[in-house]
Amino acid sequence: MRFIPTAIRLRSRQQVAGKTIMLSAVLGRMFDRDIERACVLAHRDELTFQNEGKFKRVNPSLSTSIFNANEKSWDGQVAFAMVQTLSRESNLQSLPPLDTLVIDEAHHTRAGSYMRVIEHAQNINPNLKLLGMTATPNRVDKKGLRPIFSNVSDQITVKELIASGHLVPPRTFVMNVGVQEELSKVRKTALDYDMGAVADIMNTRRRSMMRWFNTGKKKPKRRGALKVRQGNQRTIVKRSYSARPLSMRGMSWPALSVQASPQA
Repeated sequence: MRFIPTAIRLRSRQQVAGKTIMLSAVLGRMFDRDIERACVLAHRDELTFQNEGKFKRVNPSLSTSIFNANEKSWDGQVAFAMVQTLSRESNLQSLPPLDTLVIDEAHHTRAGSYMRVIEHAQNINPNLKLLGMTATPNRVDKKGLRPIFSNVSDQITVKELIASGHLVPPRTFVMNVGVQEELSKVRKTALDYDMGAVADIMNTRRRSMMRWFNTGKKKPKRRGALKVRQGNQRTIVKRSYSARPLSMRGMSWPALSVQASPQA
């Protein structure tokens, strides 16, 4: 792996690319070169422990410690910290001088809790190296990461992962729920369709679909909202149910009229 000696950088990886392993390899290389203490910041406990576990596999010679609500230790050469815990003022006062701060899921960096940690660490060491790792660099609120990271040092795309054999080419399936004619009459507003009109059509159909999946008195749990997109003479309907296989619900696939759609 080529090391890029940039103080503040962002790496963008798809979720299947092995982001944590890459993070561990880059950080290990930095220890070989010029750093002595680092912190890896995450926003969930499971990520904190997952990062530490994988880091140990890649760098067995480096010591680690955990800083979260239950354990607050800076004893390791690399500390794996929960941002919610570390960002509290009383805990920030215990932060030792860091050579490198790594932000896992770096698209969250604009949040106040992350900024408090970054600013405090930079006040202690103005030469702090900041590394961000994320599979989803685009934020919904449109707030860019440029104020925090000076450059994107590397990026892996889905196309590259397919070409390298790490992902299979996607196939699209279209489920015909009998509303194509109604949806074709929905007017377009600016750059998108009138989603209120789409909802009026699909909400009625949704109740029918839920009855198809219902196995008795209890309605199935839903894990997501109905998403509809109309384009290129086709309607794509995505639905997230905590559903058992249809064969267990007394249904067969042909009843749903599912057909493959050619890729664009």
